[in-house]
Order: sequence, then C-alpha cells, then structure tokens
Amino acid sequence: MTYEIKELSQLNEGMLLEVEAGNKKLVVARVDGDVYAISAKCTHLGCSLAEGELRGLVLKCPCHGSEFSIVDGTVLSWVGEWPKILSNITKTLGLSKDLKTYQVLEKDGKYYIDI
Repeated sequence: MTYEIKELSQLNEGMLLEVEAGNKKLVVARVDGDVYAISAKCTHLGCSLAEGELRGLVLKCPCHGSEFSIVDGTVLSWVGEWPKILSNITKTLGLSKDLKTYQVLEKDGKYYIDI
C-alpha cells in the first residue's frame, strides 16, 4: 500500500520527522537531498527515534545510544554504552534487531511511502 506523506514538504536537510502511514508510525529523514523512512521505535526498548540524533546516515537512539543506518536499518552499534565487543556478541547471537525501512517515492513534488 502506498501513502502520500504531506508532512515531507516541511522536512529540511538533516531533520527527523515522525509521520504516520496507514497504521504505522515512521521516522523520515532528509540527507543530501534523499529522503529515508524507518520504523519510529528503537528495537531495543521502543524509544522514539524521532527524538534521536542524526549524524549523516546514522541515527542514534536517545535512550541507550544504539545506532542504526537510515539507509537499510542495520544495527551499527547496539546499546551505545556497551563496549564494542558486547555489541558484536549481541549482534552475532541475534539479540540486536535491525530497523524496518520503507521506500520513499517522489512524484510531481509529492512524496509517498510504500508500506
């Protein structure tokens, strides 16, 4: 299902914005002119990623510092305070979960998200 996201016209470069598409809450970000959409809740404890910190294509969760790629949702760092070795172990054991990403389409100046 494809949903028009009218709020994307308000999205400036480097910003995060929580939007709703159907019954899903998503976070959208604009980086280098491209728009990305990911799940709105961190896969660790469900914190709102719209309150997170965006650095380039990396989104940091405001609660425990987990970092995700906004391009493909992969976990880059699981629970930021943990030493790197623990982060790697949790990923290897399948305890850290990637975010779901959604395709953003632009047509005639309007933006759509495919769910």
